[in-house]
Amino acid sequence: MKKLNLLFLALIFIQCNAQLNHNRDTKQRIAIADLKRDFSCKSEKISIHFPDVYAKNEDNYYNQQLIKGILDFSDLSSITEKKPKEVVDAIINQREKDCLEEGTNEGLTSINFKTEFNNDRILSLTLQVETLAGNLVFEEMYYNFDIKKKQNLKIESLFSEKDQKTILKKINDALKLRLQEYSTEEKEIDQQREVDLLLAKSNISSAISRLTIFLL
Repeated sequence: MKKLNLLFLALIFIQCNAQLNHNRDTKQRIAIADLKRDFSCKSEKISIHFPDVYAKNEDNYYNQQLIKGILDFSDLSSITEKKPKEVVDAIINQREKDCLEEGTNEGLTSINFKTEFNNDRILSLTLQVETLAGNLVFEEMYYNFDIKKKQNLKIESLFSEKDQKTILKKINDALKLRLQEYSTEEKEIDQQREVDLLLAKSNISSAISRLTIFLL
């Protein structure tokens, strides 16, 4: 009975501690607003989900890094606005102008983002941007911010030089293995194509031979 009571108390302690950690993490998270706008040009729908770090529509270091990446990739560098909401409005206005004046739906078609990690020290975001220029071009941009220093997080801040070499070697080994597997897969596919082609030719030849015999 004593053991059961101790186990019960331990479970309560673990649950309370987990809840406290959850509440602490929630409080430490940086607010990220989703500035959503949609627009249609002909049959093409343009969907924007633009992140606003701190959710205050302010000109801060993090928002400027995100804005620069999107505008440079989308060939919209003529947009000079500094705040996220104004940038989103300017992008939509420019796309509407392009659609009306040029009658084309080419250009930026989509912006999305995903928060990978978020606390009071590190913020990691992934931006997903699509543009249409003859073909649909998709790009993912990765941002890792050091919140305390207000700068991009550097690998030197996380790993020693020795650890970096170890990690790099593991990555290279994994890539080499995948390339070898890919090469083997391609060879198997090519071999199967050759077999299928030979079988197809064989069937055609056989059919022609039988038809010739029948006609004779």
